[in-house]
Parts: sequence; C-alpha cells; structure tokens
Amino acid sequence: MCYKKFSRSVSVITVILLLLLISVITSLMIYVWIGGFTGSATSSSETGAQVLGEKFKIEAYRVVETDEGILLLIWVRNLGDTIVKVNSVYYGSGESFSLASLAYSNLSPPIWGGDEYEFDGDEQIIVLKDSGVIFYEDFRDGYNSSKWITISTLESSQGEEGSIIVDSQHGLILKISRPGTSGTEKYGLRLKDPLSIPSGRFIVEVATGKMNGTQPYNYLVEVYFSQYATTGNPHFLSQFVAVYINGWYPPSSILSTAIMENRDKDGVEWDYEIEDYQTYGRWLLRFLRNEDRIYVYYNGTYQNYLTNFDNEMYTNPYIYLDIGLWSGQSGTFCVYIPYIKVYRSLDITIKGLRSGWRVLIVDDEGRVLGDKTSSGEEVSFSKDELNCDYPRSAHIIIIPPMEDSMEIGYIIEPRETRIVAAFITSSLPTHFKVKVVSERGVEATTDITGK
Repeated sequence: MCYKKFSRSVSVITVILLLLLISVITSLMIYVWIGGFTGSATSSSETGAQVLGEKFKIEAYRVVETDEGILLLIWVRNLGDTIVKVNSVYYGSGESFSLASLAYSNLSPPIWGGDEYEFDGDEQIIVLKDSGVIFYEDFRDGYNSSKWITISTLESSQGEEGSIIVDSQHGLILKISRPGTSGTEKYGLRLKDPLSIPSGRFIVEVATGKMNGTQPYNYLVEVYFSQYATTGNPHFLSQFVAVYINGWYPPSSILSTAIMENRDKDGVEWDYEIEDYQTYGRWLLRFLRNEDRIYVYYNGTYQNYLTNFDNEMYTNPYIYLDIGLWSGQSGTFCVYIPYIKVYRSLDITIKGLRSGWRVLIVDDEGRVLGDKTSSGEEVSFSKDELNCDYPRSAHIIIIPPMEDSMEIGYIIEPRETRIVAAFITSSLPTHFKVKVVSERGVEATTDITGK
C-alpha cells in the first residue's frame, strides 16, 4: 500500500514539473523569436523586416528633386505570404527620424489637355479614366499614311508635279513644281475618315511654315476643316474653316499674310488678316459647338472667332493640309507642317480627392508646373496655368494630409513589388536613411545617397 501511494505521489510531481518545464521553454522560444524580429526591424533593405508573417524589403529608390521639395520613390517588395499595408515613411540619420508625407504618383504617358485622372483609394493609384487626345501626328517622327489620302488639282499634262517628304526637322513637307503659270493649284493630304467628336468641343494645334521665303513668291500653306470631303481644292467646299499663310500679291495687300477664313452654312465667306511677312506660325483653334464659335489664336495671341456652322463641323470634321500656288506663279515651292494635335480641352482634371489634398504637376526635370490644394473632390489645371504645350511628360503627385495618407496607405500583395512615394519638404543631407513602416509596425530601412 505504501509503495503504491508513494508511486502515485511521484507521478503527480513528475507531471507538474514537466508542465512547468514546457511552459518555461515555450516562453523562452517566443522571447527569442520576438527578440530576433525586434533586432531585424531596423536592418538594411537586404534582409527587410518580418513579424507574424509580414516580411518586406526596399529593393530600389529614386530621388526626384522638385521646386517644392523631394519626391522619394521607393520600390518595396513583399517577401511574405500575407498582405502588407505600408502607411508611413520616415527619414533621418542616426536615431533621429521625421515623418514624411506619404504621397501618390503616376508613372503615366504624357499628359494631354482634356485628360481626366482619378485617385483610386482602394488600389492607391492614379488612374487615367478618360484620355484627352483625339488625334495626333508629329510628322517629324513620320506619319501614319493609312490615315491620310492625297488631294490634288495638279495636271500632269501641264508638267505639274507634287510630292510629299518627311524629315526630322520640318516634319511634313509638301512640294509643288510646275513650268507654267496657268490656274491656281493645290496639293496635299486629307484625313481619310472624319474625326468623331460627339461633344463638339475640342482644341486643334497646328504649325505652318514656308520654305521659299516670302516675296516675290505667290504660294501659300493652308489648313482646312470641313464636314465635307473632297480630293480636289478644299476652298470649293460648301462649308469650311481655314487658317493659312497666304502668298505675295502687293496689289491686294497680300504680303505673305497670316489669315483666318471661313465659308459658313449660308455660303457667306469672311476672312480676317492677322499679320504680314510671315514664314512660320503656330495656330490654336477652340471648337465649341454649344456656342457655335471657333476661337482662333495665332502665335499665342487671340485674334477673332468664326461662327454660323452646321453641327457636323464640330462633330465630324475632316482635316486638310496643303500647299497652294496662285495663278501666275511658276517654279518649285515647298511648305511644311511639323505637327497637328487635336485634343478635348485646355484643362486636365484630377478627381477622387478630399478637401485639403495637395496636387502637384511635376515635369521630368523636377519643375513644378502646377500646385493646387483641393477644396472638394477634384482640381483642374489649365494650359495657361501649367505654361506648357501638350503632350507634356509630367507626373501627377497627390499629397493627402497625414491622417488621410496613413488611413489609405499602400497595400502590397504577397510577392508583389510596389512603388511607395513620399514627399519631403525639409532640407536633407547628402546621405540619410529612409524607413518604411507597415501598419503593424514592421520596418525596413535603406541608405539614401544623393538628392
């Protein structure tokens, strides 16, 4: 009996001791694991950081200097099997770190007037929802010949010839040669199909140049718009809008003059002389169907407007580009058109914002083209405010207030690499550290060299 009682006592004590030993060992293992994580939280980006399944590292960075501060683009890779939410970025040196403004930037194609962007808070990206570009040819880079057809009134029986050349300096070069002087002749290109612009609102930018100088040569470079199609002389269309640099004919006070002209829906012709002695000019036309007006600018200055057209002039226009030779002029002459741009409006718009969010437009050289703070859900920048030509290589940077940016953060899926952007307005040394921190407190750091 005593033996059995003693045996039961030893068994109970043994079990209790084993349980205490297991508890102590488990506690030690957890302590060592957490201690190891705490030590790696400030390690270099080569090892990243890890806790409770979160592990990420900084793989690369780019420093973009702007007029307003430093945009820091940080490539962060999620090495773990769980989603990581980065919601803060710190910068500094030694033990002293400051909180940067989390930002969102696009790496989009060049911006165009009429572009509509939207910030998607769920995906933390800036999305191009509606492109502003309608039609674009930069003839200095060649052109899509399938979109154009030739127009010509030249008579080969009279020895008249036309040709099209493209070069990297002048773009589209239209050439006429003729030995005789009889008749007014045209030669050039027309869009094969009309543009389709249901809104009836758009912008056209085009440049025109003459390669043979001015006096005493009576030739011209023209751009026509009309809802009607011809492969002959567009001046005979029942409705048209034209901008051109005319010839040299002193008896009519035509001295290589920049002119805007139209034939309206009632058949009435009207022209407006802008400036004499022109060999090159830049045109901007604003087509506004709701006003039935086409506002014309020459070399950046508003001139006048044209009006009284059918709706199709605004919604389905053809474009004509040509060289003209007036009756009485013989010889070989060339004109050139470097580009033609058609886009929706003079403004770009960024939506999906909240009040108090700052929006910057920054070009590739770091110049701030535009800087606004939203008072509602969107902001717009006009062409004049940006002081640029479209298309323009530029980045949109959205900087929410700190509390909003920490709420939104950056969601990085397992094995995914994302660019985390931060904006720093303080002056920085040549060498400093950056620390990326997740919502759960996981950190990864890297050294930054150079600004």
